[in-house]
Amino acid sequence: MGKRNIFKKLFFMASYTVTCFVCYVANTVLRFKVEKVPRGTKNYIILFNETRVTNGFIPFLASRGYVHHVVMDYIRGRWYGGMLRAHLYSVFIDQNSPLLAMREIQRRMKRGDSFVLFPEGHYSRNGITNKVSPSTGAFVKTLGHTLVTYRITGGFLRFPTWSLYSRKGPVKGEVAGIYTAEQLKRMTPQEVTDCINRDLYVDEYENQKTDLREYPGRNLAEGIETFLSICPKCRAFGMIRSSGDEFRCTACGMTGRVDKYGFIRSEDFPYTTVPELEKVEDELFDAAYAEAPDDVPFIHFDGVTIEKMSKNYKFRTVAEGVLNVYKDRLEIAGYSFAFASLREIRSMRGVNVKKPQIAVRTIDERYMLSGVGLCTWQIKRVSEESGGHKNNDNNR
Repeated sequence: MGKRNIFKKLFFMASYTVTCFVCYVANTVLRFKVEKVPRGTKNYIILFNETRVTNGFIPFLASRGYVHHVVMDYIRGRWYGGMLRAHLYSVFIDQNSPLLAMREIQRRMKRGDSFVLFPEGHYSRNGITNKVSPSTGAFVKTLGHTLVTYRITGGFLRFPTWSLYSRKGPVKGEVAGIYTAEQLKRMTPQEVTDCINRDLYVDEYENQKTDLREYPGRNLAEGIETFLSICPKCRAFGMIRSSGDEFRCTACGMTGRVDKYGFIRSEDFPYTTVPELEKVEDELFDAAYAEAPDDVPFIHFDGVTIEKMSKNYKFRTVAEGVLNVYKDRLEIAGYSFAFASLREIRSMRGVNVKKPQIAVRTIDERYMLSGVGLCTWQIKRVSEESGGHKNNDNNR
């Protein structure tokens, strides 16, 4: 091993140790209940379900030994992407060449490294774990090393995907399953995928019905308009406004609130959970899409910023304005993206939780669209309805 590699390894070990110490200190305030991976578990890949409040935190508390993260290349040019690359020796997945990342993981696992992976690809939109793709099971089986599945409950209610503010309340992490290399050899790729989906599955609202827990906080409803973008009473688009713990429709006067248990209360509609409202939202959206004309914007968002990613993964702002979403394309400030020609369209959540983001990839370029009122699930839905690119993205 050369001097450069020795220094790199020592730097990683020191950075990782400091990060773990910071997480342990922070957890004295956050008070997450975290089960540690059993002693003696080495050279493994550990899979977590995704939540906003735990992704960059619980893996350091739960893992045994040093582990490396596998992350999307969209964050590579951000300051926290640089931290992941330099301090935590992460592997970045480039959607243009994902096999390169897979080979790098295989190479490093053969020499004894361990890895953290969030196979859902996105935060859950509704508090129910997104199903992982069959390719995940095939990849884990191909690695030929120990698989650890780790389930986190309470994370969605602690910080809902749509919310601008986190709450207080219980979060629990537990080892759901451990599968040795020998066990994985006897399983088919689909059986491995089924085990992952079963182990990581969480339905936060079903859990609340059987074990009611409080998640108090401030401004519990703020940000809900990026999820509840169609009024369930009058079907108006983009007329929901939130303030504090309450929200209302400026078109018909519908009102509602979010309580400390995470449930949605309103005298104007009977739905009380995010999954119930999600189903209604999707049905209303599909009906409106079917009736909309082709030659005018179906929906639009004001104050959207478009950034372009350079070859060294740095983002620079190229335009700002109104994002018009047609049935077959996106248009903003002279830029046009036809859904049929996009290689990827993916909803993102950056460090700035008040600005939802959506990543767009053409054949040659990559862009990031962000805005305070940007409803990423609607854009994803239009893309899917038009026959455009589909991702494993139930969060939309």
